[in-house]
Amino acid sequence: MTPSPSSRLHSNRGGPPIGVGTAHGDDIFEHGGFAVHFFDRALVDALADGWTLDEVHAFEEGDLPRQLWRVTRTRPR
Repeated sequence: MTPSPSSRLHSNRGGPPIGVGTAHGDDIFEHGGFAVHFFDRALVDALADGWTLDEVHAFEEGDLPRQLWRVTRTRPR
């Protein structure tokens, strides 16, 4: 299987429930059996280092609502 030249990353952009649940460090909180990593824009940009950052799309999901980013990046050839 050939790795995809693009990657999508869903990340929480700091909305609710940041700080709710058990803290595990590095902005990771466990709540309801799920561990959530709260990314700020600086971390999204750092994780894209060496990639082309094609899109950062903000959206909300769920009952809280959860504020997320859908990040699309491609590996330069």
